[in-house]
Amino acid sequence: MSVADSMVERAKRAAGSFGLVTPVDARAAAPAPSADEEWELPGGRARVYYGAGPKGMVRPVVLADGLGLGPTDFDWLWNRMENGPFPFVSELRRRGRTLVLVGFAERGASVLQNAETMTAAVMRTVAEQLGGARLLVGGFGTGGLVARYALARMETQRLDHRTGVCLSFDSPHRGAWLPIGLQAFAHHLAPYDDTYLRQISSPAARQVLWRHLDGIGATPQESPLRTEFKRKLHDVGGWPCLPPRPRRLQRPRRRHRQRRPRRGEDPELRRPPLRRHPFPRPGAGPAGRGGRGARRPRRPPCDHHGRLPRTRRRTGRHP
Repeated sequence: MSVADSMVERAKRAAGSFGLVTPVDARAAAPAPSADEEWELPGGRARVYYGAGPKGMVRPVVLADGLGLGPTDFDWLWNRMENGPFPFVSELRRRGRTLVLVGFAERGASVLQNAETMTAAVMRTVAEQLGGARLLVGGFGTGGLVARYALARMETQRLDHRTGVCLSFDSPHRGAWLPIGLQAFAHHLAPYDDTYLRQISSPAARQVLWRHLDGIGATPQESPLRTEFKRKLHDVGGWPCLPPRPRRLQRPRRRHRQRRPRRGEDPELRRPPLRRHPFPRPGAGPAGRGGRGARRPRRPPCDHHGRLPRTRRRTGRHP
């Protein structure tokens, strides 16, 4: 072994393997409890955990995994949610909510591709749901963007996702910022270990990074994949409408507000509301208010003495 090779080996042992989110060679997580159901979805899988009480899809919570390399590790995802500062899964199940964990065959795949998996999970949840409660749909990190795009696209396709809340935890909705120096370090480290470079160069990472560095001597700029993703997100409305706004089919006609009957008064004997003057104002009509060509009101008929009849007073009585 040459001196250069020995230096490379010492550098690899000293640096170790690390990734964008967690170390690649991290200790394996404890196995998660067995799920009540397991779904095979296009481009991924899902595990279903029923809540306390009736067994079934009751008040579902659908959550998607975030960015990474390779398929979703459900054991690691379960331990992060359950064995952290707050027992998230136990509290959900104790309150009678069903948890649906959506995993992807490749976490670093395009957000648009993983949205197909999320759409299939939401549609199956709606099909098997018990009760009329709306869903809570979301994800962690990039999974929040996957859920956001999937719900918005379902609305453009006229699919009822029955979602009341869209949850995202630490999701880069305005773009993720990764220091340019750290990206350059990943390119320098690639001859020894390219794990970190493969993570920041995955389609999902390039879609969420605000500025991406293609090489050591390249200029940081927005990736074409991010430009396309923003255009696709804009085409579906950007955000889902939660809940969908009901359409107004007909506007009710305005009616005269009548006085409520007094105590002891028969509402059938009440007189209709009276107008202040039985004739229109001079000049009022289709031609305008007092303008040229306006239609003049007709002269009321006179009595046998040549006098005009008195107008109706507010009391409603004639002379």
